[in-house]
Amino acid sequence: MTIEEERAAVLRTYGIEPDLVIEYYKQFIDREELRRNLKLTVTQRFEKAIAMQQTRQELTDAGYEDVPLNYGEIERSTSRCRSPFMTNTFS
Repeated sequence: MTIEEERAAVLRTYGIEPDLVIEYYKQFIDREELRRNLKLTVTQRFEKAIAMQQTRQELTDAGYEDVPLNYGEIERSTSRCRSPFMTNTFS
C-alpha cells in the first residue's frame, strides 16, 4: 500500500473522501522549501517575503507583466514585457 493509499484510507475511516483536486495539486508542492521555511523564525520569514515582493515590484516596474510570486517560475519572454527595448534574447 502506498502512502497516498494509506492517507486515503485514514480519511475514509472518518467518512471523508479524498478531494481529487487537492490530491492533484499536492504533487506540485515543494516540501523541501516548506521545511526550509519552517526552520526560519517569523521575522526571517517576513524579511524573505518582503524581499520577494520588492523584487517582484522591480520586475513589474521594469516592464514585466503578471510576474509570479515564485522566483523559480519567472519566465523571461518578450510576450510578457511591455518594454520596447527587450528582444528575444531571453526566450
